[in-house]
Amino acid sequence: MAKRIEGAVDTEEDLAYLLEQLSRLSVGYYDSELANQQLKSIQYYKGEAFGNEEDGRSKVVSHDVSTVVDAIMPDLIKVFLSGDNVVEFEAQEEGAEEQARQATDLVNDIFFKDNDGYTVIHDWAKDGLLLRLGIVKAYWNVESRTIKRTFENQPMEALQLMQQDGWEPTEHTENEDGTHDVTVTQDEDISKCVIESVPPEEFFIAPRQKDLQSSEYTASKTLTTVSELITMGFDKKVVMDLGPEGDDTDPSFDERRVERYEDQDYTFDSDETYSTDPTMRKMWLNEEYVRVDYNGDGIAELRKVTRVGTTILENIEVDYHPFVDFTPIKISHTIIGKSVADDVMDVQLVKSTLLRQSLDNLYITNNPRIEVPDAIVNEDTFDDLLTMVPGAPIRTKGMGGLNPIVVPFTARDSFGMLAYWDQERQQRTGVTDFNQGLDTDTLNDRSGRAIELIQNKGMGKIELIARNLGNSMGILFQKILMISTEFQDKPKAVNVRGKWQAIDASKLNPYMKVKVQVGLGTGDKGERIKARMGILQQQKESMQLGLSDLAKIYSNLDGLTRDMDLGDANKYFIEPPEGAKPPQRPDPRVELEKQKMQMKAQADKANYELKAKGQQADMQLKMQGQQADNAIKQQGNMTDVQYKEAQLEQNYQLGLDKIEAEEALKREQMAAEYELKREEMYLEAQLQTQGINASVADTQMGGDIG
Repeated sequence: MAKRIEGAVDTEEDLAYLLEQLSRLSVGYYDSELANQQLKSIQYYKGEAFGNEEDGRSKVVSHDVSTVVDAIMPDLIKVFLSGDNVVEFEAQEEGAEEQARQATDLVNDIFFKDNDGYTVIHDWAKDGLLLRLGIVKAYWNVESRTIKRTFENQPMEALQLMQQDGWEPTEHTENEDGTHDVTVTQDEDISKCVIESVPPEEFFIAPRQKDLQSSEYTASKTLTTVSELITMGFDKKVVMDLGPEGDDTDPSFDERRVERYEDQDYTFDSDETYSTDPTMRKMWLNEEYVRVDYNGDGIAELRKVTRVGTTILENIEVDYHPFVDFTPIKISHTIIGKSVADDVMDVQLVKSTLLRQSLDNLYITNNPRIEVPDAIVNEDTFDDLLTMVPGAPIRTKGMGGLNPIVVPFTARDSFGMLAYWDQERQQRTGVTDFNQGLDTDTLNDRSGRAIELIQNKGMGKIELIARNLGNSMGILFQKILMISTEFQDKPKAVNVRGKWQAIDASKLNPYMKVKVQVGLGTGDKGERIKARMGILQQQKESMQLGLSDLAKIYSNLDGLTRDMDLGDANKYFIEPPEGAKPPQRPDPRVELEKQKMQMKAQADKANYELKAKGQQADMQLKMQGQQADNAIKQQGNMTDVQYKEAQLEQNYQLGLDKIEAEEALKREQMAAEYELKREEMYLEAQLQTQGINASVADTQMGGDIG
């Protein structure tokens, strides 16, 4: 056992005192410089007055901070919700690719389905852009719910089976016929990984830290009820005995919090933490992560301390804290960088001042002051001057004494300055009119290429912010994986591309590295769709060279349907099984020869049938002639002349029938030969078009759309 070091923080009383001191000295404390700057940013974002306004003068405020922040938000969020995984886990060794894919699917499912991923990203990004620092917290929330069921007229065997399955009877009545009416309950574990955004006034960090993950002190404060503390597993008696008073860092009176809820008529009141129901009494719960030598071995370990005031409810050693930070514009060697609001607040102040002066000038120009000599003033003069009615008379003792003091309109000179500061704002933030959804074809004063260059320059700054947020997303997803592997004790059902699979987090490597895929244009779905279509064509052509396969084509189609906002690819295509190969198309020359042989066989069959028809027609003609001769011979009263005439007429008719039958046969034969020749020419042309090295035909990937 390590020897205890004298003077170590080895009691909870010492630890509570240390934490109080660290909390007061932390960045984020209610009267810290960061807190004051964040309060100022919120006020500028809301377009509130500066405090230097004068009665009777313009009080207009330019909304540059909100304009820039709200303009960046859509492009920034679109990067992370555009379809593909922004963060993916990488295999650490050969053969671990499937494990990395499962980790990616699991963490994305936890973030976007178990939690409101959109709101987390939105609030995280908004806090960073506006307040310099956005904080997200990921932790395992232990929770259960009670399921209640009522059954009537059940046999004893059914009741016993319910108890074996974990159902506990709470109400039980035995009927006269021996059956039972019973109410049973069962506790269901619904614990899960929770991801939530932390308000700025509820987060604290030690000063002069280079990296949040290795910070000496980080903490959050949450307004919690007595009931919630008991649900979290803390001792009921200890919690019920906690006093209502808060500590010096009570965020209730933090001006940032007051400013946020100002529209809801919020003002701090001690009654906020009071309730007639003792279980709903509220108190500020401190969750602090501090590096301290509590065990006395001379090495500071990271400890999680949960306390209310000076009462410590939990004190355990942990491997990591649950917080992840995002600052949009990084400053080297420090956690807290610059916000977009920092670059725009002075612009908002200057533009507001110029606008106020311009409007004041316009007001005075349109409503000049009047010079009134005492000699012409009577008791009605000033009342008439103050009655601003067009055409109203002004009563004086004499004429010509009222002279307006003309003030020239010089505010037009301010318009150039306003344009300058607009340009300055655009250069600082990258937010211009050209990357706010305008079509380059509608802007006639610049070439499309010039506008493209402006867009790329502006988007470059937004892309850098997106990369910073993407890096923070990678840290967050890694924490989610570590939490899942530690606490998720049963496989989780995850729906991936329309197929359900059970992922056992306990079998995944919690230290897998993450790959962040955030680049220029990743949020532009139109460009992504064009690129995917081009890749799809190249994939089909390269399949015969072994450079692509059905799985890669399906992956591209899956991304394509997502970029088109059509959902999963399995709605429109059939996912090929692992190792599936495309159907091989026969050599077109062999296929052509087969078709020629089939057509020749058909032509020979047609000729045979035509000959058979001709022979049958000749036989029919001979039979008809024989029948005619027999009929003539049977007429005994015919003269030789009549007999010869009848015979000639009969032979003539038979000749006509034969000629007509032969002509019909020739026409059918010519038509068959023409059709055969046409098919041969078509096949020859098709063969020449395809060529010897014809590409593999398009592969049928699935059924109809819909």
